[in-house]
Amino acid sequence: ADSFLKIADSKIKEIDAKIQKMKAIKRILNAKIENLIFCENAINGCYKNVGVAEAGQVYKRLLELQVAAEKMGNQFDKRLLPKASPETPLTLEQYETEHTFLLPEGNAQLFSWHTRFTGGYAGRIFFYPDTTQKKMYIGHIGHKLPTKKYPH
Repeated sequence: ADSFLKIADSKIKEIDAKIQKMKAIKRILNAKIENLIFCENAINGCYKNVGVAEAGQVYKRLLELQVAAEKMGNQFDKRLLPKASPETPLTLEQYETEHTFLLPEGNAQLFSWHTRFTGGYAGRIFFYPDTTQKKMYIGHIGHKLPTKKYPH
């Protein structure tokens, strides 16, 4: 009976951790982020890669992207996102497929810009600024994508 209780307790903790993770993800997706457009890959990545340890950082970075989109002029101003940086041309050439995501409208788009987040791992949010709509497309949320420097 003692081993059964240990197994049951372990399963309860496992289920509770999953519930906490889903609550964290729900908070992210329910945030006031009307200027962000999420690609299917980013939504799937959020569910797969964002746990309780990363949720606060992802939430913070998405809010920063929202503010930057609201303030965006005719050009994307990197100063609005001091933690954001573009990939190098060499990386985009070598890993074009890994950095290309399908927009909700169905078009493929190469995503160079990304911002970092931390938690249980060093994560990335890849985004594409659309200055005409004052929107940010979110193409990837999760682990680092391969680069020339870090090919995986």
